[in-house]
Formats: sequence, structure tokens, C-alpha cells
Amino acid sequence: MQKAICEFGGCMAKEDGNNLNHMLNRAKELAGGAYVNENILGIVDDCATIRTDSDLLLATTDLNHPIGHDPFVAGRIAALHAISDVYAMGAKPNFAIAQLILGRDAPTEHGEQYMAGLYSACNEERVAIVGGHTILSGEPIIGLSVIGYPAKSNIVLNKKGCVEGDMIWISKPIGTAMVLQAYYNSLLSDTDYTEAIDVMLTSNKVALNLVGAEIHALTDVTGFGLLGHLTEMLTEEQGAEILVKNVPYLSGISKLPPLQVRTRFINNNISYLKKAKKLKGDLDSAHKLALFDPQTNGALMAVAPDSASEVLSESGFVCIGKITEGGQGNEIHLFG
Repeated sequence: MQKAICEFGGCMAKEDGNNLNHMLNRAKELAGGAYVNENILGIVDDCATIRTDSDLLLATTDLNHPIGHDPFVAGRIAALHAISDVYAMGAKPNFAIAQLILGRDAPTEHGEQYMAGLYSACNEERVAIVGGHTILSGEPIIGLSVIGYPAKSNIVLNKKGCVEGDMIWISKPIGTAMVLQAYYNSLLSDTDYTEAIDVMLTSNKVALNLVGAEIHALTDVTGFGLLGHLTEMLTEEQGAEILVKNVPYLSGISKLPPLQVRTRFINNNISYLKKAKKLKGDLDSAHKLALFDPQTNGALMAVAPDSASEVLSESGFVCIGKITEGGQGNEIHLFG
């Protein structure tokens, strides 16, 4: 078994959601009102949405410690992860600026492989890397700032818009961080590791199939886990029912006892959800804990009425639950 490049690669290094919200709100206070937000949607979403003279512009940025033990693959995953935010808005990525922080002790050890991975993924996604910046620091970090445009003129798919009775769909198996952590602790096999890497190497370009369909809300599942990102899609009055057995998981998840995989990342994401919603259902299995697992280039999550079921099914999405209001509003119920 090879050693991971970084102990906490990908979205395992993401700041806790509660801490992040506190920091940003406090920063606005300390700035004395000197805060400008030109995001025309007026909500926090996967990308900033900016109106230009002729069209809408989508802008996003993402940085992560390399994931896994192959620097070329880590570069590819980092690129696809950053690009995913543009796809999650129903948009096409066009340009990117590379950001590369190299280890001070051995700056050229993997630098060319990280960049080759970025180039490779961007070439496949038809994204031009038009510039970048490189510095030296303690640990390597790689990422992209990405610019895109709506796939259809002035139409973007955003996180908000869920309606009671809408169905919840996801496009990929979950559990990548749990599997990688378990693998590097000698609990899982090379096959399990490869399956997780393959999921992270799968582009979220399939989101473009949904543009023009009746999709009420769309996002991608990353550092806050499936339920954390679902919570961001809901209003204060809305909740959800999740059929745990319907959720697609990496096969390694079924091999893991809950006590060995309840990491601080999962605990942080449970706390993040509970601050906004009531959680109904015991977290007594690895499958339930995986609903809080931080993902890197994770699944797309779509919320839509029955009329969109055909396009979602044909695009490889799996239905895992539904949106609720009224008696079960503000509650996330885990069934099965």
C-alpha cells in the first residue's frame, strides 16, 4: 500500500460549515459594512453569477490538498472538482486559471505531474487554462478558478427552488472520504480504493442533460456531505425523507463498522445539519454516516417533480427521497 500525498486530501480539509458561516458573518461586521456582493441571484450557490453587458458569467474557485497517492490523478481530480461547480449551475466551463502551492522542501517533486493532471482533465472538458500562479509552502495544494457561461442563454440552475413532493436524485455513489481513510488505515483493499478514485474521476458534465428539463434545484455534493448540501437547498419550513437503502454507495462502505469511520469530518457535518434541521433516525450504520461524508468531485444532487424522472433516470441519476413540508417540515427523516 502506498502512502497518501496528504493526510487530509480533497474536501476532507474543508472548513466546518458552522465555523465558516461564523467567520464570514464576523468578517462583514469587522469590515464596517464595506462588503459588496454583485451576485445577481442573491443567494449563496455553487458559483457566483454575474451579469455582463451581453450575458451571464459564472465564476468559481476551488483549492484542495492532493487526494490519493498518484500526483497526476490528484491533479485530474482537483480540476474536475473545481469544474463541477460550473456544471452544477447548468453551465459550460470555458476558461480556468491554475493555482498551485508546492511543498517548500521538494517543490518540483510532483509539480509537473499535478499540472499535467490539471491539463489533462481540462482538455477533456474543453476548458482552456489561460494562466496561473505558483508559490511554495508547507504542503501542496492544487486547484482552479473557473469561468463559464450558461448552456442556454441566461438560464442557470441554482440550489433553491425545492417544492413539497419533489423527488431527490443523485448521480454517483457516495462514501469516497470514508473509503480512502479506511484504505490508508488498512481496513479496505486496493479494489475499494480504485473504485473511490474512479468515482472522483467521473466528470459531472451530465448536468448539461438537465438544462431545459423541469429541474427545481441542483447542486453538487462536496465537503458538507450529501445531507449538509441538501440542507442548503431547503427553506426553513422544508424537510426531507431519505430512503437510506436507495442511496448508491461505494461497495467498501458495507464493509466498515460505524465506530471506525465516524471521523471528525462526519461529526462536523452532523453538527452543521443539526443547527439548521432536526434529524430523525439513528446513525447506527456506516451507510447512514456516509450521508455526512465529505465528497471530492461528488455526485450531482437534483430536486425535481415526477415530470423530470425520465431525463434524470436516463442520465444515470438515482432517486433517494423526497421534499416535505407542513407536519414534517424542518425535519430530515432517515428511513431504512
